[in-house]
Order: sequence, then structure tokens, then C-alpha cells
Amino acid sequence: STLVVVGISALIVASPMAFFVLKVFGAGYLVFLAWQAAHAKAWKAPSRDVMLMRMDKAERLGLTYEEYTLEILERGRHLSEEDTERISAIKAARKRRRSHHL
Repeated sequence: STLVVVGISALIVASPMAFFVLKVFGAGYLVFLAWQAAHAKAWKAPSRDVMLMRMDKAERLGLTYEEYTLEILERGRHLSEEDTERISAIKAARKRRRSHHL
């Protein structure tokens, strides 16, 4: 492995293009690892306590659990009673979806 490092080092010193390619592949690999970690975290099921809290909040706002959770995922924040315009828009969209299915 030491010979490999020495060989890569010699190649990088001799060729700026090889160094650039190595940097690009390294950066791409780091982006891939970050995406993989974010993807796994995003699709991880929430804990029972989080689910119950979301269900309670959704019910108090007149939304379904799915609507409330989707709002968190899409907008990155929890809704509150002050978000009357957004809650009304979600409920209106629900009515439109129901009327299209009939």
C-alpha cells in the first residue's frame, strides 16, 4: 500500500491533469456518500413518539397525518394554528383530489 501511495503521488506530481481527475472523483465520491446518508435518513421511519406527536398536531389542525408529514418534508417546518392560509390550501387540495376521484 505504501508503494501505491508513492506511485499515485509521483503520478500527481508529474501530471496536473491526473491530480484534477483525482480531485473530481474524490469530490464525486463525497457527494455520493452524503446523498446516500441523507437518503437513508429521509426514508427512516420516525419513532413512535414522533408519529404520535404528528398525529396529535395534525388532528388539532384538521389535517391527516399524511398531509401534516408531507408538509414537514416539503417545506421543512411544522405547521401551527397561525398557518391558517397554508392549512386552508391543504384542505382545498384535499377536496379537489376527492372530487377528481369520484
